[in-house]
Amino acid sequence: MQLFTNLTVKSGWTMLRVQKLVTCYIYHQLIKSLIDKSRLIIAQLWKHRQIVHISMTLLSLVVLGLVGGSLGGVSPESTTASGTPRNLREIFIGRCMFYQEVVNPEAFRNGKEKNCTSLWLKFSQAWVGKDPCQVLPSSYAAFVKEAYHDLRSDKACLWSNLYSFVTDYAKRGKRVFHLALTLSGYLGDQIVWCGSTTGEGINYDNRCPGENTTTCPQEAVNSFWREVSVKYAANLNGTVKVFLDGSGPQPPYNPNSILGADEIPQLEPPRVKLVDIIVTHAIGQSARETCEKGSSIDTLKAQLNARKLEWTCHDNPPSVQHYFCIDQPNDKKCKFASSINSSTSLSMPSSYQVVSFMVLVLTIFG
Repeated sequence: MQLFTNLTVKSGWTMLRVQKLVTCYIYHQLIKSLIDKSRLIIAQLWKHRQIVHISMTLLSLVVLGLVGGSLGGVSPESTTASGTPRNLREIFIGRCMFYQEVVNPEAFRNGKEKNCTSLWLKFSQAWVGKDPCQVLPSSYAAFVKEAYHDLRSDKACLWSNLYSFVTDYAKRGKRVFHLALTLSGYLGDQIVWCGSTTGEGINYDNRCPGENTTTCPQEAVNSFWREVSVKYAANLNGTVKVFLDGSGPQPPYNPNSILGADEIPQLEPPRVKLVDIIVTHAIGQSARETCEKGSSIDTLKAQLNARKLEWTCHDNPPSVQHYFCIDQPNDKKCKFASSINSSTSLSMPSSYQVVSFMVLVLTIFG
């Protein structure tokens, strides 16, 4: 207040004019607060953009008349399953067309388009009419070969037990890309299927067996993911990120998983220059393993050393930490988010802020 009195005396301003300027300043702070809070809301919406993408994808397929049944599905590492969707052929061909026209058109220009009907025939021949627990990964070899397309350098990632995180974090390939963002992975993502030795050769009505190494060692869907994973990993180059769940109930790395048994063995120097291991730790969960302390991660490091691959390891690097903090902005590990909130609170302006704002107003309004 002493500052306002001094300004009034020295400049000849009336107290009323000073009060108006102070009121303008308070409105300025309020608007700034609303803008900052809007940014947080936009960040939340952006995090869940994948839901919007999936909804638009399904809407496009409906318009094309390609979706007539439900899209059952699980991630590649699931152990239970529903029956085969009755319109699987239409879903498959619709996805094939949509991927080439909308999702990744750059990969199929200049005569590189794929024949979706031909891909369906090769895919279905791998499992239709067969015992669902007796489908070898090699049964999909012809399909995988025909579906292959060039991959982007230095943006690829592998993962284990982190399907939801990776698909969201990837930002539809803008940040990193993964197997489900290739054509072969996109066609099988979140869909379950299994054959039958009777009837039409496809099990529509009963639950598919799901992966079980004891009772169903060569399950149709698991064999699919093993075959496409080998082809995918064998063509990666540059820096390859490997995302592991350091806070989950299972060890982050399993050498017998698809990652350990099928993908890591395909990484070869000098084609692959660096393997960047990223161990994620969800906020509110204790760390089961870290880069410096964890037997399963040490197993991965030893496997990479044996292959003469250079590697680095990071626990929750900033981009991953920021991702988790979108849902937990007030957690103590998200101080950067808390500082944003505190900066929006209305407090008594400093003398420097008041003078700066008054100069701005005088400049504008003369």
